[in-house]
Formats: sequence, structure tokens, C-alpha cells
Amino acid sequence: MTGARPVAAPRTTNSVTVIARVVLAGLLAGAVVGWVDGLDRILENRYLSQGLSHLAARVLAAQVWAGAVAGVTFAAAGTGAVLVLWPAGWLFLGGRQRGLRGVALATVVAYFYARVGLWMNRDLLPGLFELPSVLANLGLTAVAAGVWWTVLRLTDRLTRWPIPRPVRWTTGWAPAVLAVLLVAGSQAGRFLAPPELETPRPEILILLVDALRADRLGVYGYHRDTSPHIDALARDGWTFTQATAPASWTKPSIASLFTSLYPHQHGIGSGSWSRIGTRGEIRVDALDAQLLTLAEILANGGYRTIAVGHNHHLTEQLGFAQGFDTYIWGLKDDETFTSAPEMHRRFLGWLDRHAHGFFAYLHYIDVHWPYLPPPPFAGRFSGPAPDVNYNEHDFIDTAQAAARRGDLDLDRDVLAHMSDSYDEQIQFVDAEIGKLVAELKSRGIYDSSLIIFTADHGEEFLEHGQLAHATSLYDVLLRVPLIIKFPCPGPHCATRTIGEQVDLIDLLPTLVAQAGLDRPEGIEGRNLAGPLPEPSPAYSERGEQVALRTVDHKYIYSLSSGAQELYELRSDPGEKTNTVREHPELARAYLEQLLEWVARTSRPGAGDRPGVVLDEETLRKLRALGYVE
Repeated sequence: MTGARPVAAPRTTNSVTVIARVVLAGLLAGAVVGWVDGLDRILENRYLSQGLSHLAARVLAAQVWAGAVAGVTFAAAGTGAVLVLWPAGWLFLGGRQRGLRGVALATVVAYFYARVGLWMNRDLLPGLFELPSVLANLGLTAVAAGVWWTVLRLTDRLTRWPIPRPVRWTTGWAPAVLAVLLVAGSQAGRFLAPPELETPRPEILILLVDALRADRLGVYGYHRDTSPHIDALARDGWTFTQATAPASWTKPSIASLFTSLYPHQHGIGSGSWSRIGTRGEIRVDALDAQLLTLAEILANGGYRTIAVGHNHHLTEQLGFAQGFDTYIWGLKDDETFTSAPEMHRRFLGWLDRHAHGFFAYLHYIDVHWPYLPPPPFAGRFSGPAPDVNYNEHDFIDTAQAAARRGDLDLDRDVLAHMSDSYDEQIQFVDAEIGKLVAELKSRGIYDSSLIIFTADHGEEFLEHGQLAHATSLYDVLLRVPLIIKFPCPGPHCATRTIGEQVDLIDLLPTLVAQAGLDRPEGIEGRNLAGPLPEPSPAYSERGEQVALRTVDHKYIYSLSSGAQELYELRSDPGEKTNTVREHPELARAYLEQLLEWVARTSRPGAGDRPGVVLDEETLRKLRALGYVE
């Protein structure tokens, strides 16, 4: 037949193109989710209203990049699963195309089935093999199967209909272009508000040892050689002999260090666990996202920020990751109960990529109970292990309960072994810090770095009838080491011993000033590197108890009962003799000063924040540290 035009063969899409489009679709979906998550975090933290535009741009870029990577990973993994399972779908679903659609839908449904199932079994159901859990999981499985079958039948019908042009557009290359623009635009946002600094800024490193008493270090006069490397660090910097923590346990103390606010201002510090509902869920305080933290200030100033450590009071879930680009937490070896070597390995690996302009916070758990020093430090000070295992939860729970009642009868040899093992753990972490300092020197960044060594609180061994911490406001728990090594050469490059009363809340304004940044509004601390005003007391809190400390005196007051304690620290550093009756006028003056401080610093609603409900995994880890029964 003349003039007949050949019929064009239908266009087909090869497998490589299909896979590429699926992966790019994952990129687009992940980028969109990242944008939404980033904007939500920026609004939640009020970064723009607080003038933190550079940090906002960094957060958005990080969230979009993380979302894009997750989207591509999920799409690639899903495509791989579909290709592996396709033959089975072809066999059981009757056809190549239907088998492909069925397996692809099953992969997506399986993902959400696993996520919902994990949430149900972790947070809602009593136990995997208990009857309510079995019935709930069977019901979830039935729902997932029903959703898969319903959507598959729907796609059977859709394949018979003509594809509208808008749908054909979404299966082309336009989504890829949009995905690239979303990702590229977010990354370009990092440079929209670059910080402008007029002076060179130092690298900043905080080394904080959980539960470390100041009086167990050589530089603070201890008779044992527990801390030769920390003592050497002190010889390169300023040693503050009268530094005080704002609380006698970790979470409120670190929250104050991060915000330069007192516990009753940031809302963390009751020391209690609030059980809610009929199932006994535990709700705990969390650091408010709208509070401005040290890491956020430095990140907005252009610093790369990282936190590495272990203590489940300071997890990302509880708000302590604010402002950190990298937050590596939970690094504790459950066999040796140490964290320092792995912490240093992770930090130094990060430092390989960010050797300049960094702020790092390292939180060591190695001195905290249980007292299990690793070899070769175990046995250096302590004798043979006693018959009583004081590292078991039953022992510590029973002993602390008896101490609260006032009838604890603990064998002196057991107590001595506990205290000696504590010293051995200090010697271990000191050796690890010595290795870290040597590595910093070998990299050529020790001299130019601003290094802070401190603790969040101390530890008690029955000096006041209690064990561990979070039990009182005496100096065995509140007096902490504080050493600041300033950059050398520099105006503060000298060895100094400073006997003025200072507080952990003073670290934020000190570090911000050293970084050349403006002092934030509304904070309480002082710049320790600047000219200090007239002597100022330190304030600490524990529930309804508050304490005022000067170099000469400690005054403790109960807001609920009105009980008072007054100690003369120069003649009675162990706080054994309450002199309220001997010095009523001095006690009255301190009470007026303390109540004036409470009234001046109180913020409406600071203690009314909802907090978060802990999941079972976090509860398990807190039980391992002895915090939850």
C-alpha cells in the first residue's frame, strides 16, 4: 500500500532510567522533608527572632542534606529489595508488571509497618509475648496486609486509565531538577549570614569529668598522685580554687553551664521523676528549645561544634544537643564502664576534618559510680575486694535508702575500698586526658586552644551521711575543679591561682568573650578573664533547698521548712558545725541576700515546662547509672 506511514513503536523506559528516577524521587522527598524539619527546628528555637541567622542557615542546610541522604538511601535500598523480590511477585501475583507493583508496594508498607510496630512495642505495649501485645501485633499485621492489597487493586485499575499530562510530568526529569535546586539552595544558605569577627578566635575545648571532686586532685592539695596530667594542665593556665557547681547532680548543672542560668531559671533541677498516667510512664525535665545555649552562640559565630560523651541525662531527646553540629552520645563500655578512649577516638577523627575554628565538649563518665577502674589502675590504692559488691544496684539502692533514714551501717573497709577505687578511676581518666593533650600538641593546636577542665558536681563517701551525689548542697558535691588554659601567646597566657568565688555559669560569658562575640542578654554569669567586680557569692539549688557560698561562708536554706545552716569554711572546710545559733545576725543577712537573689532571678513559668516521657531504652540506661529504681 502506497503512502502508508509506519506505525511508531511505543516508547519504553529501560531499567536504568527507572532506577535513576526512583532514586531521584527519594532525593526529592528527602529534601522536602529536610526543609520542613529544618524550618520547624528554626521556628522552635526562635533562631531568627534572636538574630541567629547564620545558625539558622546551618541548621537548614544540615537538615536538608540529612533528609536528602536518607531519601536516596531509602530509595536505593527499596529498589534493591524490589529487584530481589521481583521474581516471587511475578510468580505469585500473575504477571511481570503486577508482580513489580506488588513487590514495590510491599516494600513501602513493610517500612511503615516496622516503624509503627517498633513504636507500639517500645512505648505502648507491656511485653512482646504478653497477650495484649500479641493481639495488637496481629492486628497491625492484618491492617498492613489489608492496606497493601487495597492499594494493589487500586493500581490495577489505574493502569487501564490514560495517564494525565501532570502525572507524566512528575515521572519525567523535572523532579530531579527540583530536588537538586532544593538541596543546592539549602547548602548555599550557609553563606547568607557569615559571621564577621574582628579578632582571631581560639579553638575551644571543654573537658568535663562527671562526679569529680576538686579535693581529689593534686593541684587542689590531695596527698595521692591521682592527677599528674591534670596538674600539668593547671601549670599552663589559671586554677580557680573556689569554683562551685549550681547543682549537685548532672542535668541541672550542665544546663546551667550551657545557658548561664540558674536551675530555677532554666527549669531543670527538681531531682524528681514524675510518673504520669496509669501505666507509670516517667516524665523528666528537658532543656527548653527556646533557651540560648553556648553551642548555639558559638555555632552562630562560625564555630564547628561537637559534643562527645556519656550520661543519659544529657541525651539529644532531652534537648542538650542544641547548637551542636555533631552529637556523639552514649559511649560507655558496659563491661569496663569506661568511655574516655572511645570518646577520644571519635573526637580526634572529627578533628581530622575540623582542625580549626572548633568548639568541642567532652563529657567523661569514667569517675561516676559504679567504681570499676580498669587495669592497670585497679588495685593501685585499694586492697583486696570486700565480700560486699558495692557496684550492684541492690547494694547502692539499699544503702542510699538507709542513708536517707539515717541508719546506714556501712563497714569501714567497704567504704574505704569504694573511695580508693574512685581515686583509681580518677587516675585512669587523668592518664587518658594526658594522651589527648599530647595528641593536641603533636597536631600543633594545643598552644592556640582555649581549654577548660572542670566537673559538673562531686561525690560523697559518708562525709555527711550520704553516698554518691544529688543528696545535699555541701562542698563535697558542689566544689568542683576549674582550670582554664588560655591561648598562648596571648594576654592571659600565664600560670595563676585565683581564690575568688566563681561559678560554672561564668563559663559561657567567658568563652563568648574569648571568641570575640557579644554577650547575650539575660544571662547571669561573669567574664572570668575580664576585670571582676566586687566579690560575688555563688548560688546552688537542690529542690526546695538553696545555698549561698562565699570564700568564707556557706549558708543553706530550705524554702519549704525554713531550716538554716551556716558554716565557716576557713575554719570548718568539712562543714561539720552549724553556727546559725552562734551568728544569728550573719545568718539573717545571708537569708535576706539569698531571698533577694531568688526574687530577682525568678522567671514566670520556668518550672512549668512539660518535659518529655522517657522510653524504655533510656530508662534501662539510667537504671544502669543508679538513677531510676
